[in-house]
Amino acid sequence: MISDLKIAFDFTNSKEYVSKFTTEEFTEINKIPENLRNKKFYIFKSEQPYCQDLGTYLLDFMNTDFDDIEDFNLLLVKYLFVPCLMLYNPNILNDCLYGKNLIFKDNSVENNNLILSEEEIKYYAEVFYEEYYWDLSTTQLKFENIFENKYYKNFLDVTNILDDNYDFLEELSKKEKDFSAIKDIASEFNNIGISYDVKNFYDNNDLYTYYYSKNPTDIAYVSARELFNNKKSFRLVRCKNCNYYFIPKTSHKTLYCDDIYENNKTCKEYANSISSTKTYESDELCKKYRNRYKNLHKQASLSSNPKVLILYEKYKLKGAKMLEKYQRSKITAKEFDNWIDSMKIRK
Repeated sequence: MISDLKIAFDFTNSKEYVSKFTTEEFTEINKIPENLRNKKFYIFKSEQPYCQDLGTYLLDFMNTDFDDIEDFNLLLVKYLFVPCLMLYNPNILNDCLYGKNLIFKDNSVENNNLILSEEEIKYYAEVFYEEYYWDLSTTQLKFENIFENKYYKNFLDVTNILDDNYDFLEELSKKEKDFSAIKDIASEFNNIGISYDVKNFYDNNDLYTYYYSKNPTDIAYVSARELFNNKKSFRLVRCKNCNYYFIPKTSHKTLYCDDIYENNKTCKEYANSISSTKTYESDELCKKYRNRYKNLHKQASLSSNPKVLILYEKYKLKGAKMLEKYQRSKITAKEFDNWIDSMKIRK
């Protein structure tokens, strides 16, 4: 079904396959009623699943800043638009504003393709942000606590020592390195299906199953569970420089990722070149500053929004100066924090 978000895992080759939808402008003007030809229409097509490195979907989910609508839109475009559309309105094929039934009464377009106007796409993108922001961000927070071994510890912080379940939580908190908490939240993700229909999902006969759901948080959960269960010593680590999660290549303790941060230096290389009393290791605002830089860099690389490009250039130009002022105590922590927060595109 076009409505589902699907994922399959190839642990032998460290790859995953995620359902893919392409979007292109519909240019067959003769099939559009004359009174609507001044509008742009786009057709969504279900394509062969996209092959990417194992864990990429989970990393994309964890590294999205859900407080930033532009960052959310990047995740939406890459994976979620059609599944969210069907989750929000299961009758969308009949309810389009200038819909498929209105334009294509002769059924000349295949049933698993979806046509929307430009206005509808923009409208639904904003609706999805309002509708799913809370669910996505709270799930992300739970995963953060699990990956950083703080899930049960957070419960202990608000549990009275006289409560009946205190000893139970205390014991669980000692075992968090085993990621047992992933089982504790399993009941929240109850709309996940599994299929063995290999031919309809991919051509690689080495893969036998895929998981599907209309809810993107379900697929994030499946990704985390499968990686924990099938990859020896699997870990998600937050980079001490850019504050993004990454999957270490070895079991050794790793503090910095190998992604390019700035000036063609990776986070690991950049960290080695920095010396300051207020650093990425000890200061939360420095971490926040670098995380915002990386978010903007990602958005500028993938988004066609001119506002993002302008904001990114402004951040590069002024950000280093603001960081230096903060490190030298020429501005307060509050002033620096407010400036970082102002470097976001909001509704």
